[in-house]
This record gives sequence, C-alpha cells and structure tokens, in this order.
Amino acid sequence: MEDADGADFALVPAPGTDDGPLVADPSPVVRSVAEAVRRSDPPGLVAVRFHAAVVRLVRRVCATVRERHGLETVALSGGVFANALLARDCARGLRADGFTVLTHRLVPPNDGGLALGQLMIAARDDAFPPPGPPGPADNPRRTHVSGGTRQGAHHRGA
Repeated sequence: MEDADGADFALVPAPGTDDGPLVADPSPVVRSVAEAVRRSDPPGLVAVRFHAAVVRLVRRVCATVRERHGLETVALSGGVFANALLARDCARGLRADGFTVLTHRLVPPNDGGLALGQLMIAARDDAFPPPGPPGPADNPRRTHVSGGTRQGAHHRGA
C-alpha cells in the first residue's frame, strides 16, 4: 500500500529463497524522497511521508510473521523506536491490526537499554564462574589477565 505522495519499501524474500527471510528494499522510498526534494516539497512533509513508509513496513513485516508463525505479540525495541513518532505510530497501527504491543517505559529502547541488559547479565551470581584454584595451565576456570599472569596465582620472587 502506498500513500498518494509517498512510496513503500519493497518487501521480498531473501535472494535464492521463495519463502525465506524477508528483505526490505528502501529503493522506492529513497527515490520518492529524492523526487520530493527536487520538487521542493516542504521538508516536514517529506519527513512525514518517510515516517509513514517505515510504519507501513513494520506493520507489513509483522503481518507476514503472524501469517507464517502465528505470533500475536510484537516488542518494539531498538534504536529506531527511540523516535517517538515511529514508536507511537507503529504501536497504534499494530494494535489496530490486532497485535499485543510491548514497548519500553522505564528503560530506553536503544543502546542505553542494551547496556542495562548487559549489566544485569554480568551482575548475576552465575553469569561468570569463579576463578579456579591455582593449578595446571589447562585449568579452564582460571581467569586470564593481560601480561601472562593469573589472578590468584602465587608467584615466588622474580
């Protein structure tokens, strides 16, 4: 579906497959933006059309995933959803399409959320096994420190 002044991303199976992963080709949207700029369309209008094309792409991809796999819940996460317009319009459109939509509320959807997740994993008691006792060089539980030493190893004189 294309609006009167915009274009849609082409959504096709990955090369070499008929029903494989989908690839979004931005060429039609980029051409439409370039044509709008050449016509001197107002920048705000060009931006609205671009954002609308991205929203339609997200909705089409989610509809395809639902058809193929029966999924009804969508999590809108990643840096693109730090854009409030895209996050809002995608969530509204997907809800209108019957999806349950999960969005960020307390943690940002971009690198800040990724970093927090990494910290949570690192903070788990079982995330990293404790270093093993000093022992043979093949001890897989030793902790390596740059410079060829091991934490916890006992060194006698140098």
